[in-house]
Amino acid sequence: MVPLPRSPAAGRCRRRRFSWLLCRYLGADFLVVLTCCLVGFLVLFLVFALMDDLSDFLRAGTPWQETLLYFVCLQPDNLVRVLPMSLMLATVYCLVHLVRHHEMTALRSMGVSLVQACLPYLATAAALTLVQLGANEGLVPMARHTAAAIKRRVDNYGVEFSWQPLLAFQNPREGRVWLIQTYDQPAQFRQLYI
Repeated sequence: MVPLPRSPAAGRCRRRRFSWLLCRYLGADFLVVLTCCLVGFLVLFLVFALMDDLSDFLRAGTPWQETLLYFVCLQPDNLVRVLPMSLMLATVYCLVHLVRHHEMTALRSMGVSLVQACLPYLATAAALTLVQLGANEGLVPMARHTAAAIKRRVDNYGVEFSWQPLLAFQNPREGRVWLIQTYDQPAQFRQLYI
């Protein structure tokens, strides 16, 4: 038996050029799953916050606009917490879906590398990482401050503030003297000098 001659291109692996159609297909599925994960986690965190704080707002007789503002201001902080979990869950789900339906095998047999197949996931994760960084520096601190101010008003409902002038406190163990110009009973200080 005579061996067949090999063609010069038989030993080389063919690479497929980058396909925007493939990127759109994989990215669209990923964004749907990511949105479902984000919304699910945000609703879960909102339900926990409602169960925890709504009774305080009702007891204090807070207007519904202020109550709504409080729960809306909690969402940026929750979004920063759930974004990494949602990204991981959506990526794992999409990759398992591709493997289960033999789409990953078909992509690999067409010459698409794993990096090209995962490029929509990596690009989305990188973009959302930048969004999270910007939110952590700008939106989240403002929203957290607003929510804390509303919650402080609700928690101090019916409490009479009696500002005490000029309190001096000596800490002999640390060797410090604290001079507080004014303070109230729930321990809010103004003009504290050590």
